[in-house]
Amino acid sequence: ESMATIGLPAFGYGLRYERGLFRQSFEDGRQVEHPDEWLGDGSPWGLAKPADAYRVSFGGSADGETWNPATSIVAGAFDTPVVGYGGRWV
Repeated sequence: ESMATIGLPAFGYGLRYERGLFRQSFEDGRQVEHPDEWLGDGSPWGLAKPADAYRVSFGGSADGETWNPATSIVAGAFDTPVVGYGGRWV
């Protein structure tokens, strides 16, 4: 937002979770995370870029030089314009 406010051409990257962010609560003195469904019906601000999807793998084991992931997801890309203060640039 600060860069857009002063008209500086730039790109920023962040994480967008499947359901948005998450809600936090405390139970027995421990932080517990719960889904926050604000992206359940999509987002008017996120412009999907299906050609820029990547498989991301987690966990698993290695046999010599071969990695055998335990699970994989497909991470999709979205462009989300951020308007600067005063609304002159995104």
